[in-house]
Amino acid sequence: MLRPSDTSLNAIRVFTVVARRGSLAKAAIELGVTPSAVSHQIRKLEDRIETPLFRRTGNTIELTEAGRMLNEESSAAITLIDNAVASLMRDANEISVQVSTTLAVTWLIPALERFKSRYPQARISFETNNRADFRLGQMADVGIVYRRIGYYEGPGIYLVPDNCRPLVAPALLKKSGYQGPEDISRIPALKSTEDNWDWRHWAAARGIDANDLTYADRFDLDDAALRGAVAGLGMVMSPTIVAGRELESGNLIPLPGIEPMELGRYFLLVGPRRHGLAGRFISWLREEARAHGGPGA
Repeated sequence: MLRPSDTSLNAIRVFTVVARRGSLAKAAIELGVTPSAVSHQIRKLEDRIETPLFRRTGNTIELTEAGRMLNEESSAAITLIDNAVASLMRDANEISVQVSTTLAVTWLIPALERFKSRYPQARISFETNNRADFRLGQMADVGIVYRRIGYYEGPGIYLVPDNCRPLVAPALLKKSGYQGPEDISRIPALKSTEDNWDWRHWAAARGIDANDLTYADRFDLDDAALRGAVAGLGMVMSPTIVAGRELESGNLIPLPGIEPMELGRYFLLVGPRRHGLAGRFISWLREEARAHGGPGA
């Protein structure tokens, strides 16, 4: 009696390539074999399960209903197998990191010199995006996600708070005539979040009507808003972990009379490689985070 486990994994792999490419010839090129070899594997699989997987019309083929069902199930499994093998083959010195573009550019990349001074053999592979929260990819070792206040539930290890306050270029502050928090409308606010939630939440917590603020330009990245603030376009809502270099250089200064306020938190997502160099990188990240008010600071 034949069992499902007797089915050739190679035949399944060939089938998924043909289904994806929609052509025996194109699948053969991708697999580096002849079209007749591809056709043989498909016939072998169809004979094995006693079900046609493709309808053939002239030089074109399309999936049958059974073929469609098999492709949906088997493609995901083949991808998992490929990812597992690739993970084992990956260089032990390579660390894959998923992070937002802003956090990578403003904090993580500038700080890497400290990690590499300890582990010069390390090679970091960055995958950046503009999403605050996301799922860790199957091949990633580490991810850093952001969740705004009130939405902290979810996977991950609390890394560092997003303690924000308005930051402004010294020249703009002087020109504005600002003397204290009651003069905040004298300086235009730069927007960089969806529906301007950070300014609205901050204003509500301070007992300020958000509509009393003067708003200026809108940016799709926090880093771009920082550049706008440095250029004197307005004040930006930002934490030290993101604006650290600009604060150290004096390009931006905190708006006088206003203390930082937690508007969110960064969380660390950890992949399956928790030991070796990836584990050391995770430990280093948590060490760096403590310098910015993270747990244990």
